Amino acid sequence: MIHIGVVAALLAINWRQAAFAKWRHYHATILYIIVCDLTYSYFCAEYPLWVYELHKPLGSRYATELLYTLLFLPLTALLYLAHFPWESTWAAKGRYMLGWITVYVAWEWLFLTLKGISHENGWNMPWSILFYCEMFPMLALHSKRPRMAYALSVVCAGVWLVLFRVPIQ
Repeated sequence: MIHIGVVAALLAINWRQAAFAKWRHYHATILYIIVCDLTYSYFCAEYPLWVYELHKPLGSRYATELLYTLLFLPLTALLYLAHFPWESTWAAKGRYMLGWITVYVAWEWLFLTLKGISHENGWNMPWSILFYCEMFPMLALHSKRPRMAYALSVVCAGVWLVLFRVPIQ
């Protein structure tokens, strides 16, 4: 129920914040975050760095993964981008990103505490924080310069794969 609850909350927040009105504008970046998560799932299927723990009523770990891939992450990206301070100073943009990083870190800490997620194969909260410091700027970059974001994403993914010695078959 915990995983469905967080997605339901994100749906409600997106609705209340009128983010859905901007989905067409951010459609490509929503697809980008889905592709990034599916890429992680592909390369780390046998060597996960984090695992969403099984909770009823989803019934399978794959259903839980799909919930995050197809709903949680796209809803996060939409809400994040719909209210991004595009016309503000770099400092304001940095504070906005830091706020989202803080929310994600708090969410992950709560889910670790509630056993909704676990860290595997050397992954831990400091790595998650570093990853979020990469993820949120990358979402903003993709919405303005997608080719650059894809190129940087390939490099970053390669670094993560090497750093954690993910076996590539």
